[in-house]
Amino acid sequence: MMTERQMRPQVQIESPFMASTRDGIAVRVVYLMNAMRHSMFERGEAPYASHIINTLVTDDTSALEREIGIEAGLVIGGKADYTAVYTDLGISSGMEHGIQRAEREGRPIVYRRLYNNALSLQELEALIRSTSPRPIEAIEALYGHILR
Repeated sequence: MMTERQMRPQVQIESPFMASTRDGIAVRVVYLMNAMRHSMFERGEAPYASHIINTLVTDDTSALEREIGIEAGLVIGGKADYTAVYTDLGISSGMEHGIQRAEREGRPIVYRRLYNNALSLQELEALIRSTSPRPIEAIEALYGHILR
């Protein structure tokens, strides 16, 4: 008999990460956290997002380290049942890479939004900040090293 845990579809999450400011990165991390919560609690999935983990150990200002981090994540993500692309903040080059990889591997791709698409970028970022499951300052401190 399969347990509920075994029946959860495994999902590779694609969302934007890199930004030009610490606040921008923090907003994107919060957005990713919200996407993972949506996947896990509202859709009953088992989400995986390498960019919330690998960016803590790679130097994202190094093209080589960034590429290795992305590739490592895609190897694990390749075991997913499908890829979920969260598009509220657009589709970044890193996301494009993940989408192309899913297409090459024959993995289904679904596109999702968490928020009202009538919001301006400024309104959307303010809304994302207000829904952070952790203090935004703590997220900035943890991921801000990326902008050395």
